[in-house]
Amino acid sequence: MMKKISAVLAAVFFVFSFCALLSAMDKNKFTELSKSINNEGFAEGKLALVKTAVSDYTFTCDQAVEILKGFNFDDDKLDALKSMTNSIEDPENKDDIVAVFKWDEGKEEAEDVMENMPKAAPKVSPLRKLPPLTVNQTGIWSEKELAALVKNIESRNSSEAKLKCLKKKLSENALGFSSSQVIRLLKTFHFADDMVEAIGAMDEKILGMTSGEVISILGLFHHDDDRLKVLEVLKNTLTDPENKFFILNPFIHEKEEARNILESAKPRSFIFGTVKAKSVLFVIGVSGSMNTEFKNNRGEKQTRLTFVKAELEKSLKELDSNVLFNLVVFSSSVKLWKKDPVTVSDSNIAEALNYISTSSASGLADIAKALEVASGIKDVDAIYFLTDGTPTVELKGKPQESIENALKKIAEKNIPINSVALLSGTSKADKKSITKTLMEKISRVTKGIYRAIE
Repeated sequence: MMKKISAVLAAVFFVFSFCALLSAMDKNKFTELSKSINNEGFAEGKLALVKTAVSDYTFTCDQAVEILKGFNFDDDKLDALKSMTNSIEDPENKDDIVAVFKWDEGKEEAEDVMENMPKAAPKVSPLRKLPPLTVNQTGIWSEKELAALVKNIESRNSSEAKLKCLKKKLSENALGFSSSQVIRLLKTFHFADDMVEAIGAMDEKILGMTSGEVISILGLFHHDDDRLKVLEVLKNTLTDPENKFFILNPFIHEKEEARNILESAKPRSFIFGTVKAKSVLFVIGVSGSMNTEFKNNRGEKQTRLTFVKAELEKSLKELDSNVLFNLVVFSSSVKLWKKDPVTVSDSNIAEALNYISTSSASGLADIAKALEVASGIKDVDAIYFLTDGTPTVELKGKPQESIENALKKIAEKNIPINSVALLSGTSKADKKSITKTLMEKISRVTKGIYRAIE
């Protein structure tokens, strides 16, 4: 009996040990990383790739060996090994790493580095190696609208006139852009500096980009200096920062500078984008339909409300500690979280998320009252207004009149409302076209940005 128990325990230990190894970078991504390192001609560029990867991933000793083999000289291998400190999950298997070094001096220095190297805690759960999350953003320019804008820009002769036309149209429209639309618009410009300025103008209207999409845009430029300028803008549009090491590939001589830019990247929220205001108000609908479930591209089930909470947490944690924020939740009733906005801190973020949780999804959507409350709050630079509903509760007469009055007050204060129609999944209460039309209008009137997610 004891032998059987020992055998079972040994099997369990093996399974957990195996899972721990699987927590390192997965095979496909590692193959791409190794390929990028081997294709890079300069040691500095190879090292930049390694440093970028270790910010998001851990490695096994076997993987570290393959990385080090991509370097020609022991000094460069040692730099690469040092960059992987705290990123190797099984440093006890160090002999294979030491063996990669050619000269005795290099082997001794490698042993010194590995001697006290701690076992890295996995940065990726072994049971949740899932693809980057994506969403279906439908709040973008229609093909007809985009074609008209492209034609309008192309009809202008000078760079100044083209840029002026783009910026004017952007200010008149609350809709965002997909990456393919950004590329199409960039091709209407002839000079790199104009394209860089155009990207800067479109920045906040870019709903999000994968690392691959950023690479496609970088491919429009011929020189690293221009690519760096573009990356400085696009770094905060990333929705899959765990893949950012791929972005170094288009750079010929400036991989290290590109790496430095990417290290300060703040992922763009699918719902809230990149929050730049210094005092921000989040207005979150928690009506009954926010309990609607949907399945994301990873196969995970979640409700609309749990998705909002996850995205809000992500956005708040990216803000500087001197940024102020407050929260309004609404259904049939409207509740203000704090009398005055508070600074961003772990405790305040946790309290805000808990406040949303305790305001359980129920009732109807008093959009008019929520907007009226928001219009009366002082010292706000930007409002993020999210709902999946329609004006189903009246306030002093028709909801539409109340909405118009509240929007007028907010517009007079020059406060943009960045609205979100969150319509993933299907609820019997949904009136999706009405919700989308209203949210787009709210942002257009107040010069905000509109998002629709289905």
